[in-house]
Order: sequence, then C-alpha cells, then structure tokens
Amino acid sequence: MSQRLLVSWIGHNDLAAMARESSDAVRDAVLETTRWKSLGGTGTGPVRTAVDSGAFAHAHLLSNYSRELNAAYRKWLGRPCTVHEVELTDPSDYAQVVACADRVMRELHQKHKAAEWCILLSPGTPAMAAIWVLLGKSRYPARFYQTFGGNMAEAVIPYELIDEYLPHLLRAPDEHLQRLAAEGPVRGFEEIVGESRAIRAAKGLAARAAVRDVSVLLLGESGTGKEEFARAIHKSSRRRDKPFVPVNCGAIPKELQEAELFGHAKGAFTGADRERAGAFALADGGTLFLDELGECPPALQVKLLRALQPPNGKGPCHRVFDMVGGKPQTADVRVLAATNRDLPTAIRDGSFREDLYYRLNVIEITLPPLAGRDGEVPLLADHLLGRVNAQFAAHEPGYRHKSLSVAAKKLLSRCPWPGNVRQLQNVLVRAAVLTDGDVIEAGDLETAVGTAAHGAGGDTLEHPLGNGFNLDAHLDEVRKHYLLRAMRESKGNKSRASKLLGMKHYQTLAAQIDRLGIEWGEDDGSE
Repeated sequence: MSQRLLVSWIGHNDLAAMARESSDAVRDAVLETTRWKSLGGTGTGPVRTAVDSGAFAHAHLLSNYSRELNAAYRKWLGRPCTVHEVELTDPSDYAQVVACADRVMRELHQKHKAAEWCILLSPGTPAMAAIWVLLGKSRYPARFYQTFGGNMAEAVIPYELIDEYLPHLLRAPDEHLQRLAAEGPVRGFEEIVGESRAIRAAKGLAARAAVRDVSVLLLGESGTGKEEFARAIHKSSRRRDKPFVPVNCGAIPKELQEAELFGHAKGAFTGADRERAGAFALADGGTLFLDELGECPPALQVKLLRALQPPNGKGPCHRVFDMVGGKPQTADVRVLAATNRDLPTAIRDGSFREDLYYRLNVIEITLPPLAGRDGEVPLLADHLLGRVNAQFAAHEPGYRHKSLSVAAKKLLSRCPWPGNVRQLQNVLVRAAVLTDGDVIEAGDLETAVGTAAHGAGGDTLEHPLGNGFNLDAHLDEVRKHYLLRAMRESKGNKSRASKLLGMKHYQTLAAQIDRLGIEWGEDDGSE
C-alpha cells in the first residue's frame, strides 16, 4: 500500500500556534516575522491539525521563514516531517510561488514514486492556494484538504470548475492563436521549418509564450536553432517593432560582461573614454536575448537576478540596473535566454544560481536535435539552401541558384548531424560554393559533408563487405562515435552521458572508454 504524504506551506497561523506554547524569545521572533501586534486566536494551526489526524505518514512543509523558526516549528510539531526551505521575497507573486512549489514537488515525485500525494490548502496566501490547485490538478495529481475549527476535511475540486472559470486573460491569447493557426502560419514563425511532433510542440509552446510578456528559457544542443526561435518569439510578440538585441554571453570576456549588458559611464575603467549604453538600454521596449546564459560567472548572475526582479507595483518587464561607474538606469525589456548546458546539474554543483534559473524559466522550451526530427532533413535542407541562394544572389550578380538532387537528399538524411542545424547550414553553403552546375549531386556533397556522411552513423548499414572488412572493428568505430558524442553533449559528465546512451551505470561507460582508447579532455567538450 502506498504512503500518504502531506504537502503544505507553513503559514502565519501555524507560527502563531507554536508561539502561544513557546518561550518569550520564540514569541518575539514570530511577532517580528508576521508583523502582528499580538498573537491572539486559539487552536493548533492548520498544519498541526492535519498531522494530528494521523492520516499521513509524513509531512513535507515548504517555508520561507528563517532557519531558526523552521527548526523551532519542526520540534514543536513533534510529528514526522521535513521542512523545505525556499527563497520567497513576495508570497503573493505567482511566478515566485510556482517556481518554489514546482521545484519541491518535482524532487519529491522523483524520490517517492509510489506515494499518494495530499495537499493542504489552508496555510499561506491565496496565490499559494491557487498554485497548489493548478499543480495538483495537472503535473502532480493530488487530493486536497482544508482545515477549519480544529477539524480537517477533503476539498473536492472538479476539473470542470478549473476549465469553466480559467481566467479570460489566459484563455483569450490561446483562442487567438488557434484562429491564426487555422488561417496559416503564426506571424513570426514562418522561418521555423518542420512538422515533426517534436518541432511542432516546440513551435506551439513558443507561439503561446510570444503573446505574453514572460521570460522564456530555450534549451537544446548547440546548433539546434535557439536564436532562430528567440527571433520568432520576438517577431510574434507585441514588441515586434522594437529592438531585438542578441548577446552571446560565452563570447564576451568575463571582465567586460557587466559593461556589455548594463553599459558604462565615461571613466568607469581604463579605456572607457565615453559613456556607452549596454544591451538592456539598447533593447528598451523590445527583447533581449541572452545566448549561452550558462557561461555567466557567479558575480554577473547576481547582477542579472537583481535586474530581472521588477520593483513592487511595476510590470513584469520593468528593469532596474546599475550602469558600471554610473547611476541606476531603467528599461522596459523582455528577456529570452538560451543554453546548451544542463542547468539543474550546474545548480547542484554551485556554478549556477537556482533563483536566477527560476526567474528566467517561466516558460521552458526544449528544441530537439536534428537527429530526432523524424526525417525532416530534406525539407529543412531545401529551406536552408533557399536562404543560401538568396544571400549569394544578393551579392553576386549572375549567381545560378542551386537545388538538391534526390540522391543528395538521401545522403544528407543518412548523416548523424552532431552539429545539428548549424552543421547542415554550413554544409549547404560549402556545397553551393563548390558546385558549378545548377543541381547539387551526392558526389558534390562528399567533400562538403566530410565525416558527417562517412563517419560512424552515416552509411553504417551499407558499408562494403570484403577487402579486409572486420565486423567487430567496424562496430567499435560506431561505438566510439556515440560515446564521444555523448561525452561532448554532456560536457564531460559521465553520469549524464551514460543516461543519454541508455546505460544504467556510468561505470559501464567509463569501462568502454578505457577499452576503446578514447581520449577525452575538457577541450573536447567545448564545441
């Protein structure tokens, strides 16, 4: 039989119940935290009422109170419980509340896969209760409970209630998008080619996000088209006529990153001979795209977090930031970010701030690798070659437009494309340069494609037999290719690489790397 586990926030009334039975020091601390003049009231509070019912094996309590108050409450409660401390500056801020609640629930679901989840709605703010209902009715199915008058009862919330009274503010943009989809491609997304399930899901989510001023985090391997999606989101938003400012955080020297983003005053540092606006100021009214966000050093992450936190009473895109060596500045900027790093792993190892991750990750869109786009390479190749033709024709009078033969498309379809769409684009540019005629044949692609066509995974099943062919050696070459690719995509993290390869233990991966003599170093994972 599965365990019944309770999840709840610790609220002011819970602290007050503890304080009424505690020392003067605890009472004073609770009064200072709640800003109440007196404790008043009676009873044991919602959480104590629930756990005293004996209906739950363990309670998981979310708290944004001090560590000292959390420890005192856990001791006073006297029941099996875990307090999950979270950073929450405004308990009525829906974005903050959902980030904290979602993170804790995701971790709990991974740890207790067979548990029956029960959520206590009574403690906390209305925003906290609303978020519990949304999460418990969708991502983390749960039963709901409320307390009153020292008793606890189940709160039955039918799906029809949520569907019928979903705020019109959230529903109207979706109806607008459905209407646009029936008429044709959503404005701004015409350049996003592909109809596979993975790419359609990404486009649909991006189109929904575009009409709302929320931050979006684009994830995916290098070369999957994250900037292309960011530009499409901007073009499809109400900010389309304002600037789109891309910044590659990984390409800027660390000592210049702050000035690049926030600008600098004259004389702020050696070489600053004049005042210069930064990316936030340049993107005022429009969109700022932070590419390779995972490469930002910790000091810059702190400043970004401060800039991304709107002051009370201001809109979600109101940014306040300090120009280097100058006065505070303000701008109206929507922020989109992208990375190919595994940010949850970076959070665990301390190289990326968790609060910044959730500030940016209001909407998360994962772009599929080219190898996972269900045979879309020929369609995408035609589209990209059309771009190449247009670019060459614009600067080269008399340029003859190229097209791909059937054999050439088949060759491209067999390539593994570890560099994704960017690699395919580069191959087509080279082929267009090297081909004299109007049609690019398979033979014309051989030099342009190089190892992408003839390496492991290209013609693996069609390799000619005889003439010294050795099956074991051939399979080892295939294995080397995928082991090295997994190590590159995981940035050298063997645990993650083993998961990408479907291996149960990273020791299996390590043993095969040793057996095959694969040399791996930090430089190998930088691409």
